Amino acid sequence: MVQTANTLNSVQLLLLQHFARIQSEQEKDDIQNMLLNYYQKKVDNQADRLWDELNWNNKTVDEILNSTFAS
Repeated sequence: MVQTANTLNSVQLLLLQHFARIQSEQEKDDIQNMLLNYYQKKVDNQADRLWDELNWNNKTVDEILNSTFAS
């Protein structure tokens, strides 16, 4: 879905409503950490899924890290 810079989607509006209730730096930090943890978990789950689908192991990762592609 393409949006212009002046349009907020429903998720953005919902987050703004919640952010308007933040009363302290600690609350802001807590919410920021919660969001970071959420996205980190999504990345970890995706990496685990790909690891399993591609039948990777530590040797595979070492080969990738030592390849000319990674240099």
